[in-house]
Amino acid sequence: MGDEGLIPSQYEALVDDVECGDRILLDDGKIEIRVESIEGSEVRCRVVHGGILRDKKGMNLPGVSVSAPSLTDKDKEDARFAMQLGIDFLALSFVRSADDVIDLRRIVEGQGATTGIIAKFEKPEALINAADIIGASDAIMVARGDLGVELTPEQVPIAQRKLIDMARDFNRPVIVATQMLESMMNTTRPSRAEVSDVSQAVVAGVDAVMLSGETASGQFPVQTVQMMSRVIHQTEVYLFDENNFADLARKIDSKKTVPFGHAVAHAAADLVEKINAKAILSLSNSGMSAVTISSERPSAPLLAISSDPVTCRRVNLQWGTLPVLAEEAGESHPNILARQIAKEAGLAQAGDYIVLVRGFHSEMELNTPSITLLTI
Repeated sequence: MGDEGLIPSQYEALVDDVECGDRILLDDGKIEIRVESIEGSEVRCRVVHGGILRDKKGMNLPGVSVSAPSLTDKDKEDARFAMQLGIDFLALSFVRSADDVIDLRRIVEGQGATTGIIAKFEKPEALINAADIIGASDAIMVARGDLGVELTPEQVPIAQRKLIDMARDFNRPVIVATQMLESMMNTTRPSRAEVSDVSQAVVAGVDAVMLSGETASGQFPVQTVQMMSRVIHQTEVYLFDENNFADLARKIDSKKTVPFGHAVAHAAADLVEKINAKAILSLSNSGMSAVTISSERPSAPLLAISSDPVTCRRVNLQWGTLPVLAEEAGESHPNILARQIAKEAGLAQAGDYIVLVRGFHSEMELNTPSITLLTI
């Protein structure tokens, strides 16, 4: 139990990880203490910036090589339990290298599951190893709360933007999370700066924005979700009216060779814009075609057609993607099925163009993509 002058911590390796002069940040950096001496199991510190400390608040050790693994025994136990419930994604906190993601992947595969892994970027080390981490993951999350504790505030927006761009280069969905509408934990209206923050994330082309404390422990969770939804919709209406969705497409240098998938996706998105196609449809069992096209941010709605319910659930995370569960996918003629679904979705009518993309695969040698222009 805590006492006057004593802050208890369950992290037993703390005395081995820190040295004199190291900073310890508590409760998202609201409180800062500095190590002055280490005596047995106790770390004596001086309070640099004080405040009220309550139970179960987080601890950050900026600049310290933390010995604790990203995936603890309790995490492994929780992951196995969650997979038994049939969840679609596991989010891994405090990732520092691709090995952290690979360790969790082994557990997923050991369970015979195909659960997706979301790597949470919360440590500066993760930024150094960003490319490897993104490549090993199925999606990433920019968790600005913890990331902003160990970086200087002015570094966080730049890190966020770079991670969004890098995730798109790897065809991985990216989520921006934490402290987006923080003031709504205690009030029914957000600050203007918070609204702008959410809007700018949408403009940057992020796949999803996420609430955390606002809905986990805030006083107005429903109103917060409604507010975020309104900001997203208002921003996207503006982008559509100004034809700025096209500005989210990758800027590909015609003089340079680009990755295979990027080139095909770019061509499909360019075709959609040039002929004013009403919809772009992907036909894919695994969802690889859909995520590749989504990463290009096409200017028309993307319908991801699959006969697999798991794939349909997962593609909801992707930018601009609407899943369509069709048992006849893979059996009916793809052109007939695409026309039928586009009409049933109310996106196209007689005389309109739609674009059908299929044939992407996670294994390069199995890639046989095609782009088909169809009229209704």
